[in-house]
Amino acid sequence: MLIVDEKELIESIIASKEKPQKMGMRSFIRYLAMYYYDEYGSLPLQTYISFIQDKIKSFSFPLYMYEESRFYKYLFKICSKIKSGTMNYKLRDSSPVVITKEEMKTISLAPTEKHRKLLFTLYVFAKKVIPSTGWVNFPLRDIFTFANVYVSQNQKYEMIYDLNQLKLIEVNHIIDKQGYKVNLINDSPPAITISDFRSLGNQYLGKTKEGWMDCQICHRMVKIKSKHDHSRKYCRACAEETDRIKARIRMANIREEVRKQ
Repeated sequence: MLIVDEKELIESIIASKEKPQKMGMRSFIRYLAMYYYDEYGSLPLQTYISFIQDKIKSFSFPLYMYEESRFYKYLFKICSKIKSGTMNYKLRDSSPVVITKEEMKTISLAPTEKHRKLLFTLYVFAKKVIPSTGWVNFPLRDIFTFANVYVSQNQKYEMIYDLNQLKLIEVNHIIDKQGYKVNLINDSPPAITISDFRSLGNQYLGKTKEGWMDCQICHRMVKIKSKHDHSRKYCRACAEETDRIKARIRMANIREEVRKQ
């Protein structure tokens, strides 16, 4: 489960008292320990662990999902690493990412449109996760999904191979994981600012492909009728839904005004 805005997600989980089905219990425990460290990390280790255990209990998980003794060693390891400084506890948030002009030039060197969408997505993820190193360690299937590139598994590996051969990325194999490193060029003027991390490949095309834009709601690619059409923001489906919402709001305001008379 790839989570770009970790802070927003864990805050919604705490507020709703519901863990997403796709999130494993270990990931859930790790996120709780990271989230509460700023506020309670100065407590003694055992007190900090007990606090996280109490937070987990407040979710009232059934016994088959969470048994305190079964997850204690994992919780102890995570809390110990965070307190010792060997594990980064900062959660990713919704702060925007800036891709520079030189980085955009590098992305333009990729051989096909699909390669460019993929490379752009790797740059965004690298700046979002570990902006000082340029490394991305997300699962390959998630990277391609965010890049809006839909190809077979073999083609995914071939595209990564292509970018590596062109020295546009580095690839590192660590046991059962892969890492992908892009060349960050931060000392260059900004070109694109990304604050919405959905459909990154379509966003790239919307900002670089003449005659096309990405819908500001769903990020589907939309053909612009003319180069002078600067008013269009949404695809047809989202525009119609937006109009319906506005109409409902207008009617609600009218009813409220009538009621007050």
